[in-house]
Amino acid sequence: MPIFIIDPMAASSPLHLHHSLKKLGFSSNEIDVLAVLFKLKQGTAIELSKKTAVPLVGVQFAISGLVRRGLIRRLNTSKEEVYETCSLKEFKIWIENKKSEHDSIYKEAEEDIEGFFSFMQETSWQPTITYYEGKDEVISLYDDMIQTAAHADDKNIYSWMNMENIEEIFSEYVPEYIEKRKKFGVTSNNILPVNEASLDRGAKKQVEQRNTMFVENFDINGQVRIYGDKVAFITFEEGKPVGFVFQGKKIVDLFKPIFKLYWDDKKHQDKKDRI
Repeated sequence: MPIFIIDPMAASSPLHLHHSLKKLGFSSNEIDVLAVLFKLKQGTAIELSKKTAVPLVGVQFAISGLVRRGLIRRLNTSKEEVYETCSLKEFKIWIENKKSEHDSIYKEAEEDIEGFFSFMQETSWQPTITYYEGKDEVISLYDDMIQTAAHADDKNIYSWMNMENIEEIFSEYVPEYIEKRKKFGVTSNNILPVNEASLDRGAKKQVEQRNTMFVENFDINGQVRIYGDKVAFITFEEGKPVGFVFQGKKIVDLFKPIFKLYWDDKKHQDKKDRI
């Protein structure tokens, strides 16, 4: 059995280098082979095995991994295969390339994770629903309309409604609501049925900061209002006001285009009829 004389200085690398290379994904055998080659510059597998005390099979596996990384290379000689290490400059380039590669991997992973959570949020989306029952609670709903619209990018309230229902139940509150809405710079845009109460409101559109559009045979016993990130549905069945408010960008994105499409189409039709 051959006896190998091991150079202890060559068989071990500085601790900080060992730790750093471990973090970069090198095995202990690869680190030992690299450390020896950095010192010797060149060597055969048998020489590296002697210097590192790593079995020849282990050295051969380490060499294979290092060659694959491009950190050592085979030299063409007439004798057995000789290996030499890369230069410090080449090693630093390899590290920079790996760093860029990992940055790309982490960035891609971050984008995929963000995309996944965004997808999950969209597919599992449900609007927040708030319920209002009775005159006082629905008045608080109207106050919320003003506050929400006043702090939104779009300071408008878009409504399908019947002023007869509102005047009948909230006659005392309507003037207060209008003044408060004007104070906060919120404009009301209403699609209304043709009746006395609606026509009266339409006649005051400039004073009340209101845009109105009248529709024949529009029988609506309640109202739908779009404002901020909310859509409110209010009914007046048997004189008892009840409101449901759905909050969420998706439901607003559903209803607002419908309102604007009808509004623009009706305005275009009215202009055509006048011509």
